[in-house]
Amino acid sequence: MNGKLYVFIILTILGMVCIGHTNLYGQKDIVLLVKDAPDQSRLQNDDGSYSGNTFYSDLTYLDDAGVVKQKRFKAPTDTMRITVNRPFVEIGMQFKGIEEAYFLLKNGDSIDVTYRNGFPYLSSRVNRNLTYSYNLATDIPNRTNSKNFDVLTLMGDNMFYYKMLQKNPNHTKLCPSIYKDYCNPFDLAPQQEKFIAALKDTLAANGSRIDNGFYSYYTYHMGWRTSMWEMTQTIYGIKKISNILSIINEESAEYLSYRRLLRYAFISPAICKSEWKVKEKQGFSYQYDKIFGHIVSLNLPPKSRNILLEFCVEGVVEGGSAAQIKALTTKFVEVTGNKRFVEKQLMEAEVTFESGDKLNLIDANGKATNLDEVLKRNRGKVVYIDFWASWCGPCKAALPHALQLREEFKGKDVVFVYLALNDKREPWKAAVAKHKVGYLAESYLITNSRSSDFLTKMGVELIPRYLLFDKTGKLTHANAPGPEGKTIRKELRQLLGL
Repeated sequence: MNGKLYVFIILTILGMVCIGHTNLYGQKDIVLLVKDAPDQSRLQNDDGSYSGNTFYSDLTYLDDAGVVKQKRFKAPTDTMRITVNRPFVEIGMQFKGIEEAYFLLKNGDSIDVTYRNGFPYLSSRVNRNLTYSYNLATDIPNRTNSKNFDVLTLMGDNMFYYKMLQKNPNHTKLCPSIYKDYCNPFDLAPQQEKFIAALKDTLAANGSRIDNGFYSYYTYHMGWRTSMWEMTQTIYGIKKISNILSIINEESAEYLSYRRLLRYAFISPAICKSEWKVKEKQGFSYQYDKIFGHIVSLNLPPKSRNILLEFCVEGVVEGGSAAQIKALTTKFVEVTGNKRFVEKQLMEAEVTFESGDKLNLIDANGKATNLDEVLKRNRGKVVYIDFWASWCGPCKAALPHALQLREEFKGKDVVFVYLALNDKREPWKAAVAKHKVGYLAESYLITNSRSSDFLTKMGVELIPRYLLFDKTGKLTHANAPGPEGKTIRKELRQLLGL
């Protein structure tokens, strides 16, 4: 075979592998090839403190069922696939734990993701014009401040400090350094207007370079920015939007950013109503069934209404009881007919409706058991149970103390059992490995956290929470001390007869 022809064939095959493709189900993939991604979970302020979100996602998008998918890169250099049937997909990418930057992507593309001053830059491997379209808004002047944050982010986040400073000018000391030059968000409004005008001019001058899908998206984006600023002022009581229904745009229902705007406009004010909030031992919970009924009563267009009702389902699935979840998801299917969304939500949240007195568990290998069996197997030993979760900050803060406690009682007739409550399998397994939870201990994931009668009977609502059983399997302390103090050591010694 001719050498040049051979090289051409090899390069062609490699090119086919590198670009987006159609999978076995007829769906197309968007392939993101991420290189040297910085840590986007937080931002270090000038005073050394940090701002940001511990529970961030590097990448967010909507799947075809309308479920929000949140992904984190496994390493700074990673490959990620988005599989959907839509021709375009809007994604959100986290920036320094403060901002979610939105990009519209063309299905079937393979995209290199690199970073400029920490901000994502997207390059198509298929078409140079797609690279231009992806970064069109990013490259326009007046979008950012000196720290590369979008002016809209600063206007929205800084409204809180602006209102605080109106009440007490001395609160300026509490304002994070990223905001201190912008303590009056209204000073930034002209910059936002300049950016929108420049984006409009760029679209007019370069319309031939971009696909109609991108042209429509950026036209929508200009209106979205204006509406977000108006809603920020409305929520903080600066002014009231004249016609809230004017923000409804059914054609934008598949955009993440549109969902954010709807939440701002209809859900945020709703959950602030005192009659729809229930005071708990720590903070508040929300009566999503009442919020659901309120949304239905507004007679909104179906796509926008359904998005708002999805927020209610997401809320109750995240923190509701089995009975609450069943009731609201049933209502949701009756109103929207979207059973697939409910099924995917329950699957993503790993919610089951197993009821009964038993507390059902699985270990890291997926082997099923229950608390009764664990206690029976360890009869003749003291059992110290720690309810925790991978998402629980106070729980994880206590884990180094728990490790020290286990080391101190190593070789004694005491068993340490860690039970993850309302957790998901993969984050739980990762946290167990990271914090050495399985070392000198037994570790399980509770599979019926929402419906176990045992948890209700014991009043296990807030975590961390600890139980102590003697050698006969009798519960001796239903609210035992945590691992960090002298008290638990004294109680363990007493039960061990030391």
